[in-house]
Amino acid sequence: MDTEKLEKSYDESEDKILIEGEFRSIAFIVGIVMSVVAMIFSIFSIINPKEQFPVSIDYMIMIFAVLCIAMCIKELLLNRSRKLTVTNSRVFGNTGRNSFDISYSDISNVDQKVRKSIIYGSTIYLNIKTSSNTEVSIEQLKNLEKVSQVIKSKI
Repeated sequence: MDTEKLEKSYDESEDKILIEGEFRSIAFIVGIVMSVVAMIFSIFSIINPKEQFPVSIDYMIMIFAVLCIAMCIKELLLNRSRKLTVTNSRVFGNTGRNSFDISYSDISNVDQKVRKSIIYGSTIYLNIKTSSNTEVSIEQLKNLEKVSQVIKSKI
């Protein structure tokens, strides 16, 4: 057990890992389950038209459920590749689309921003801006406050 802790507390370049990002995925799993349940009830309502419920509403529910399933699966797949590790000398990881490796001397600003969307609602994400004017946005972090504080203390 102690050797596992030692192996996990250092990365491949022997930097001590201060904190690792944890990402949210429960909401997407619940979204998939709820969409499947909505589709089942809509199909059941279409097959057994005993009620005075318009069939067009069932079709709209099914289309919306399929779109929700697609969005949730996309985010779950992105979460599988998302990674954030903060060490003594650098911040590295993957945003789900692009990988990054930034030393503390290159970081000019770290802040939390809010992105508002009709589909996703308000999403708070970590924004790391470098001195070369590139920005890294990391979404779906559970421990956003802790990661932000650790990075700000090292700048």
